[in-house]
Formats: sequence, C-alpha cells, structure tokens
Amino acid sequence: MMLERGRLIVIEGSDSSGKEKQSRLLRNALLLRGYGVAFYDFPNYESFFGKLIGRYLRGEFGSVFEVSPFLVSPMYALDRYLKKDQIKKDIDEGKILVFNRYVGSNLAHMSAKLPASERPGFIEWMEQMEYVELGMPLEEISLFLHVPAQKGQELTLKKDAKVYMEGTGRARGDIHESDLYFLEQSVIQYLWLTMNRSHWFEIACMTDQGNLLPAELVHLKVKALLQEREIVDFRMPPIQNIPTVFLG
Repeated sequence: MMLERGRLIVIEGSDSSGKEKQSRLLRNALLLRGYGVAFYDFPNYESFFGKLIGRYLRGEFGSVFEVSPFLVSPMYALDRYLKKDQIKKDIDEGKILVFNRYVGSNLAHMSAKLPASERPGFIEWMEQMEYVELGMPLEEISLFLHVPAQKGQELTLKKDAKVYMEGTGRARGDIHESDLYFLEQSVIQYLWLTMNRSHWFEIACMTDQGNLLPAELVHLKVKALLQEREIVDFRMPPIQNIPTVFLG
C-alpha cells in the first residue's frame, strides 16, 4: 500500500538506546500492514564522506572538543546528501521512510560541542544547511529514545569496537563514546529539540528502577505515538504473507 505522498519517520536516541533495533521493529510493523517502506541508516561509513567521519571519530583530527562543529557537521550532512535523490524518489512513490538517525543527530551532537548560549543559533545554522542549502526533506516526526548518558556509555563500552576504530589501539569507544561530558551535553540537546521543535518527541526507555525497558515495550510506545499523531494507522490487522526475508 502506497500513500499519496511519502512520510519520513526518524528514530533518534542517546547511545545504546536501541535506535537500530527500534528502527527495524518499526519497519517490520509497517511491512506487516502492507505499507511500502524504505529504510535508511546513517552515517554510512563506507561512503566518501562517511570514511571522513570515521577518521574524525577515530580521533585523527583531535579530541571531541578540539574539532569545530562548523567543520564536522558538513561531513555528516554531505553523507546524507548522497542519498537525497533516492530519498525524494521514495517520497514521490508514497513510501514510508524509516530513518535510523537523520538530521537530528547532527543538531544534537554538534551543538553539544559549543557553550550553551551559542547552541540555538548554531542549530538554526545547521537546519539552514541541511534543509535549505542542501535541500534535504524535512522529516514528519523525530522520536528521541532517551537513555541517560552514563547508562548509555556503560552499555556502549561493553560492545565490540566499530569497524572504523580498527588499528587505533583503543579497545573501546570512539571520541564521542569515550567522553561522558559530551554524551551528557548531547542528551541535553536532544531534550532541547523535543521542547523547541513541534515535531520532536521523547520516548523514555528506562524503568523507575534504572533498567532498560524491554525492546518490545519501547516498540509499543513508538507505535502508540505514531498512531496518536496520525502518522501511521496501526489498527489494520497484519498481513500474513510477507516473506520473512523482508523482516530481517
């Protein structure tokens, strides 16, 4: 089932909040209800600009606060720009586009590098760069999966090192993941977006006891919010004949 015009749904989140898991669960839920779906995952570390991002995250250009966000943010923006034509094609075809990270990751992480008083103006500058100068489509809704920075870092540093970290001699964590203060400021900026941009919403991913909510419960929250905002209709019964190859 195709819509008259496609819709962009973005899953954002703090470290180890389950962004990829929730993006794929959402994609599968949409496929099971017969929607045409396109899935995007950024950054693409194999692209021309993605490889440059990998070098930045390895620390080749300096520590997280030594490298200006005015120099780094265009790398991330141009990595997405490489997919602009395909994204617009999917929109024109009436698909629902599910993003595991999009422009909001740039807004939150890059503004976190700056003093608090400079952040709103820098976010506006980045929004002009992404949506106006580069012409990237504005998403219909962004969902911020909220896990406290310290908890997220603890979980992240237990994972295997990412491909772009090979050969650095660092056992765990890139320059973002290793800096707790930066991660805390990034969470603050994500929350700022939920309070200052009408299409941004927070989804709490922790129990009152400080444990991560099961992925299925977070998925239910995601679907409920999308239903409430009339982005997607999940009341339709699932289609039973979707090949499992599409649901991986």
